[in-house]
Amino acid sequence: MKKLIALAITLAASAAYGQGTVNLSNNIGAKIFPILAPGGGIVSGAGYSIGVYKAGTMDLLGTGVVNASGTGRFNAGTGATIPGAAAGGTASLVVRAWDNSTGNSFASATIKGESLPFKTGTLGGDPDGDGPLLPITPIGMVVEGAGGFQSFSLSGVTVIPEPTTIALGAIGAAALLIRRRK
Repeated sequence: MKKLIALAITLAASAAYGQGTVNLSNNIGAKIFPILAPGGGIVSGAGYSIGVYKAGTMDLLGTGVVNASGTGRFNAGTGATIPGAAAGGTASLVVRAWDNSTGNSFASATIKGESLPFKTGTLGGDPDGDGPLLPITPIGMVVEGAGGFQSFSLSGVTVIPEPTTIALGAIGAAALLIRRRK
């Protein structure tokens, strides 16, 4: 029984070390894939937040703000672990961005946007748990060409009233019409 417990702990520990890791940034050296403002132009400044999520499950991997440098550069974490993604493999991610002046989260903001799901480059980490570690580089998230993170635009969201609000308004209008006829 003790051997079985020790084996389970060893497997769990090696699985944790085998997780893939990635730098959550939008640049490869000097090349940047910026997020674009609703009217065009590059989003810049700490007034814009971003979150990076695992596609499918939407597990949050890291958050950050867009740098004020005017280049559109962001970093949401260095060496972030992607649950269920093996070192040496790839993973699908989604980036969400929003204007903090219109809401303090992606869900509440009225100016926001979301990237299409994209594949990372080779994830860093320790594939077999016994070293050496695969390097973690910015290339992990941003891969030039098909499959990698690409720029996307934020847009204003029109607030649509709840159906109950519309129904209540319709009932009120009908009551006014009925009363007017009498």
